[in-house]
Amino acid sequence: MPTTGLRGRGSVACALAREYLLRFGSDGVTEPVLNHYLDPGLERLRPPTLNGVYERMLESAQNANMRAGVVGAAIGGVSALGPLLLGFDPAAVSCAFPGGWEEVLDVIQDKLSPRGKVRRTPRSIWPLYCRAILSGAAFLAQFSDADDFYAWARSSSVLTQSAQRHAAIDARSAPRLMPGARLRG
Repeated sequence: MPTTGLRGRGSVACALAREYLLRFGSDGVTEPVLNHYLDPGLERLRPPTLNGVYERMLESAQNANMRAGVVGAAIGGVSALGPLLLGFDPAAVSCAFPGGWEEVLDVIQDKLSPRGKVRRTPRSIWPLYCRAILSGAAFLAQFSDADDFYAWARSSSVLTQSAQRHAAIDARSAPRLMPGARLRG
């Protein structure tokens, strides 16, 4: 049976890399953080609850464009948001912050005291992340549970693939026009 993850490999190179990365503990690189990324496990990849899907969505949102270093490292990981985001309940979160992203950021600053500078200009990382918190909650609040979400994701994937196939067929069978020519009608 093949082994997966860092522990199963037993590689000297992996052990040295792990030791090197752990030297950055003051920057938020810890044993749990490494384990989180190196051996995610099936439940983390496909959480069984809608709350878990929402938490995973927020982890993904903070991984874009250095947000992990700004967001996750500043507050001790996305899981630290759990109590502020009502246990990652998307329906509750979508109702709990009528003040928008500013209110979310105020609560994060008040309760978690993020390390580093928290810029509040609309296109800065923290406001963008707080908007992701709210838009993710509003989106997931549409689903009754994780199975409902996964069913939607499967059907959306099938519909997208079908639409792409039909578009390719339509493009091949469409009449060829000279540049600047127009269809009548």
